[in-house]
Amino acid sequence: MLLTYSVVVIAAVMVLTCLALIVTLFYIIRVAKSVERLTETIRPHIAPISHDITLITQKTATIMESVQRQTLMIEESVDNVRAMSRSVRHFEENLLDKMALPFVKLSQMGNAMVRGFEVVYNRLTRKND
Repeated sequence: MLLTYSVVVIAAVMVLTCLALIVTLFYIIRVAKSVERLTETIRPHIAPISHDITLITQKTATIMESVQRQTLMIEESVDNVRAMSRSVRHFEENLLDKMALPFVKLSQMGNAMVRGFEVVYNRLTRKND
């Protein structure tokens, strides 16, 4: 008799397990159908989105190339400005050496000549007085 009760309990547990499996399979099928409907709804939108993403990445790459070119141009411009400032400084130094200093010496010599003439004139005019 104990054996019959244990067989009945085992059979009842198996029936309950089968019912739980059937309910679980029902929910799995329902989720699968929902996923399928979702993919069918999303599918038409994927192609335009991927196309837009492709366009955006291409434009971004073009912009990055342009920025790199402009950066190189700016670096070249800065180097050119540095070179020009060095050339201007060198030109200024040469101009001062070759033009300004001789003019200063010439003006000093002119002042010395004027003073010399004044001294000679003053001495000559004093002797005559």
